[in-house]
Formats: sequence, structure tokens, C-alpha cells
Amino acid sequence: MWLYKELLNRRIPQILASYFIAGATFILFMDWVVNRYGLAEYYTTMALFGVIAILPSVIILSYFHGAPGKDQWNKIEKIGIPVNIIFILLVFFIGHKSNWWFKEIKDDILRNFYVHVTSNEDYLNNYYVDYGFGSVHFYDKNKYFVSSIEENC
Repeated sequence: MWLYKELLNRRIPQILASYFIAGATFILFMDWVVNRYGLAEYYTTMALFGVIAILPSVIILSYFHGAPGKDQWNKIEKIGIPVNIIFILLVFFIGHKSNWWFKEIKDDILRNFYVHVTSNEDYLNNYYVDYGFGSVHFYDKNKYFVSSIEENC
């Protein structure tokens, strides 16, 4: 019970709640900026990582400086906060150099369609004709599938 009262006296729940609201607002704002201005999507991921990664520093500061009155900096703050910031900077730097943030999902399926509307089914053979330029075909039979739409569709 004394821990709960001590945490309330140091205003840790209020500070953490304010931090989570501000962090969520920042992440949603970054997502809006990315969608609105067509920026790369990894900015939202980096914002989320930054908000989560700086949480230990927020907890340390709220615990040691949340109580009313003047507080002195102690060893935990002098060591813990710079270590946390160095960790974040290293992850951002290493992630930038090894393309963690920039990876995009590659889709190996080709989804290009060519639609030729005609009433004559004999035109299908024209797509595979050699036009006299060596082995150049309009469409390679091994790569492309050309068919007509069934009448019952």
C-alpha cells in the first residue's frame, strides 16, 4: 500500500498517462502527415519506436522529479537517461545503415493486364505472331496468358 501512495505522491500515473496521450497523438499525427503528403511509411514506424524507446527515461524522470519540491539529480538519472538516448540513437543509426526502416514488401506477382475488346476470337492468334524482327513476339506464350472472356460470364 505504501508503494501505491508513494507513486501517487510522485505523480507517476498522471505523468505516464499524459505521456501515453501525447505519444499516441504524435504517432497519429505522423501517420496523418505520411498519408497526407505521401511521405515514406517508415516515418510512422520510427515515431512509434521513438515513443516506446524513450519510455524508460520518462519513468526515471517522473519517479525522481514528479514529487512536489526541488529535486537533485542522482546517479540513476545521470547514467540511465544518457544510456537510453544513446541506445535510441544507435538503433536509429544502425537501422538506417542496414535498411531496417526502408524495407518494402516486394510482390513477385505481376498484375498488369491488357484488355482488347473485340467480337472476333481469331484476334487471339495475332498476339503471338512473329513480326519479322527475329524472335520478337508481341507476347511470349511462356510469360503471358491470352484468352477470351466466356459468353456465360
